[in-house]
Amino acid sequence: EWYLNKTTKQFQMYFGTASPSAYPVKVSTLDTLIGMNGKGYITIRDLAFEGANANTIYAFNCNNISVINCDVRNAGESGVMTWNTSNFLADGVTTNNTLNNGIFGLNSKVSYATVRNCVVKNNGVLPGMGLSSGNSYKGMRIDGNFLTIEYNKLDSIGYSGIEFQGNDVMVRNNVV
Repeated sequence: EWYLNKTTKQFQMYFGTASPSAYPVKVSTLDTLIGMNGKGYITIRDLAFEGANANTIYAFNCNNISVINCDVRNAGESGVMTWNTSNFLADGVTTNNTLNNGIFGLNSKVSYATVRNCVVKNNGVLPGMGLSSGNSYKGMRIDGNFLTIEYNKLDSIGYSGIEFQGNDVMVRNNVV
């Protein structure tokens, strides 16, 4: 059990009879670890992220965004989220222990997204911890036209492994 004393701004944790020094304690203080709005031609490569309160990597109204060989752990919402982002690539991304969605691309007016060689594990498996909308507890959801979702592995997903919407969509060689 844990408690935040707002007056003293101290975090307190109860360990019973066990020694607190036997346990690592990590607390997230940021909602988004990488946030982009209206940006273009950005590549995020070979990085490890842990502990966002909301979305670990978030791109809004962007273009030509690539996330390559990154490890995303313990996100309060989605590991990687794009909104109205065209020419998006997720390649070799691993997400583990996200409470809402692993890789989420809501692209109502956008084209060209590729999600390949990604691993999504332990996603949305704690009931009530994700968002309450219909876009919750999904390993991958990618919307838009000219989509490719291939060679991904999804394990222990709370609701839907792979969901997509749009035209000219190829979903192949995934393991759910």
